[in-house]
Amino acid sequence: MVQFNLLPDIKLEFVKARRMKYLMSFVSFIVGGAAITALLFAFFFVNVIQKKSLNDLQSDIKTYSNDLKNTKNLDKILTVQNQLGALTSVNNKPGLHEQKPVGSRLFGYLTQVTPDKASLTKLTVDFSQTTMSIGGKAPTLDVVSVYTDTLKATGYKIGPDVQPKSITDVCPNIDGNQLALPDRMILDKDANCVMPPKAFSEVVLSQFGRDDKGATFTITLKYNADIFDDTKQVQIVVPSGLQTNQTNLFEAGI
Repeated sequence: MVQFNLLPDIKLEFVKARRMKYLMSFVSFIVGGAAITALLFAFFFVNVIQKKSLNDLQSDIKTYSNDLKNTKNLDKILTVQNQLGALTSVNNKPGLHEQKPVGSRLFGYLTQVTPDKASLTKLTVDFSQTTMSIGGKAPTLDVVSVYTDTLKATGYKIGPDVQPKSITDVCPNIDGNQLALPDRMILDKDANCVMPPKAFSEVVLSQFGRDDKGATFTITLKYNADIFDDTKQVQIVVPSGLQTNQTNLFEAGI
């Protein structure tokens, strides 16, 4: 008769099971402790640290707000700052300073379009209406007529000079070889010869008179706002051959 003693094997399994139980309990204790620690830290951060930070910020806001309220002439200071901001460019948009007409260009333009024998005695410019009134005198009415025609024919171009693509044909878009730029024409950005836009329009000899001393005149016109635009580099294009008054443009004060 053979007998087997199974008690030691059962006891061994029991020991292993109990050891696993202790290990799982220890791991559970560690994980639970870590979770409780994280919970306590989050509670402490939200209810202590963050609340203190918010209270400090609120206190700073109240302090700075009171300082601003106690600043003398605060409204005037803010108004001046807003006006200064409006004068300057923002996000590539021109401010009021860039939008205002450049009146200093006017006298340069007048010296380029006024005939040599004519002189000016009165000049009125309305930048809001883009209008101009030119009064003056000349030895004959023929000079006045030349002045009026010159204003009508004057154009302008924006930007620096463009160089022709070829010296043997300055105007490739015009039939024939043009060795020189035709009168009153300009080169566009593609180096083609084109007529420039008019600098002046509605040019009218509104008043004129003649006596033994010469002729008097008043010319009214509208000008293109581009020629006084501070954001644009402008050159006026005057018919060639015109002798202009460079030294005695204004005989009397304006």
